Amino acid sequence: MRPSISVVVPAYNGQHLIVQALESVALQTCSPRSLLVVDDCSTDATVEVCESWKRDRQVSFDVQVLRLSENSGNPVAPINRGITASDDEFIAVLEQDDAFHPSKLELTMAVFREFPDLAFLSHSGTSDADENAASISQRNFHRDREVKRTMTDTGLEFAKLSCNDAALMGLRHSMYPAGFPGIVFRRSAWLQAGKCEDHYKIVNDFSFLLRLTRCGASAHVFRPLYSRRSHATNLSHSSGLAYVESLVCIRKFLVKHPEVMSVPGVREAIGWRVTEAAWNMAAFGFLSQSKAMIKDVIATNGWTWSRQSHQTLRWLMPAYRKLRMRRAVSNQSIADNAVEQSKRLLQMFEMGPPSIANAEQGSADTDHSLRDRP
Repeated sequence: MRPSISVVVPAYNGQHLIVQALESVALQTCSPRSLLVVDDCSTDATVEVCESWKRDRQVSFDVQVLRLSENSGNPVAPINRGITASDDEFIAVLEQDDAFHPSKLELTMAVFREFPDLAFLSHSGTSDADENAASISQRNFHRDREVKRTMTDTGLEFAKLSCNDAALMGLRHSMYPAGFPGIVFRRSAWLQAGKCEDHYKIVNDFSFLLRLTRCGASAHVFRPLYSRRSHATNLSHSSGLAYVESLVCIRKFLVKHPEVMSVPGVREAIGWRVTEAAWNMAAFGFLSQSKAMIKDVIATNGWTWSRQSHQTLRWLMPAYRKLRMRRAVSNQSIADNAVEQSKRLLQMFEMGPPSIANAEQGSADTDHSLRDRP
């Protein structure tokens, strides 16, 4: 029996990329019930290419090509529109420049059948720039001892995570599925999480992942089931902005779910998130901002030799950028904002959960202006 799953493909000016994505759905060993392409007012021939593929490919599942009435500026509105149009139990999102591996739907649906309590499932991916993992955060996640402790080997290695374990892993390793194509989720969990938010330019997928962790247990499959295509227009190349948005996203998540702050390891995970953002700022030469951020981590979490080494080694980050971050961009406005957002995030641990919500109300919040920052 065909599983009750829809594949949603948000599209914008993807006429040269999207056919490969659609073909990867057609070649699945277990077909979805429906494929929904949602165009975000493309100015090229994306819609015509999709309609032509739909007409000529003759697949066994339903294919719809939908269009938004106006451009939304990011993939979230098309994703929400596609999920709204679906009546299936499960949702998989495929971005127009990525591709599913042939067994993705078959293997993920098998895990859901074995563990019917799962709200969502994540899995590994690869990138054409790195065959081992789709992102640095994913590689760090795979090396994590706590993750390996929960791994089960039943012919398909995976880790089952409780709500708190998944939240901790998200805070510790950021977007470990490395994007929307690395997640399959219940439509009911999408509704419970408040759908996908569009507050950010880059980290909407990370925001959704964190909120999914409060909807039930999850599992992570340690097998690459999709591939990312790296190209000059990837939003993730704005790495400085991505780190700032991640700090904002984490703070907003903890304000809404202050109970997460008492999960063992969360304070240390937040300290590492700020340190990682500080290293990114140092990579672009903003050494004073980087120093201020790491000093705040030490003031909040205590001095250790490790944190001292983080402070010292930030001087090497500009060289690292030249080797590994050639396309990445940032600027001083972003670096200054990173200092501000990291300070606000770390101060939450000094205030304590009961005081957080009150302190946030009425404060001057620049979160939404992140979209418009250069």
